[in-house]
Amino acid sequence: MKKKVFAIALVVGALLTGCGSKEPVSAATFTEKAQDQGFEVIDMTEYEDIDGATAALFAMNDDDVEIMFIEGEDTDFAKNYYELTKTEYVNAYEEGSSVHTDVNVGNSQKYTVKNGDVYATVERVDNTIVYVETSTDYRDAVKSLLDELNY
Repeated sequence: MKKKVFAIALVVGALLTGCGSKEPVSAATFTEKAQDQGFEVIDMTEYEDIDGATAALFAMNDDDVEIMFIEGEDTDFAKNYYELTKTEYVNAYEEGSSVHTDVNVGNSQKYTVKNGDVYATVERVDNTIVYVETSTDYRDAVKSLLDELNY
């Protein structure tokens, strides 16, 4: 009986662990999805001096919403970059009457903050990072693209 309960617990644990896992997108997929939603994408890889980054893309639409996508050599790079960006957003926007979320599930992390007219988010999936700070007026455009990417 104990072996049966233990086996069931292992299966349930494995299923729950897999539920929080997301698939990172490639630079090519980010470009395609962003362009489909009206963003112009510029490859900044050779211009950005980011140690450990294998791709750096800058997406901008007609509303001046600017989204940065960075693909790193490994997950450690992305975790460190995520923490640095999150700390910048915390320091800049969490004072006063801000609303923020901080979620860590499986291979992904997501931090968002809204303070007055500013909306900012940084999201990590495995070795990739997406971040943006914009006006709350354009939050839906940002969320639409991130949803399309499954971030």
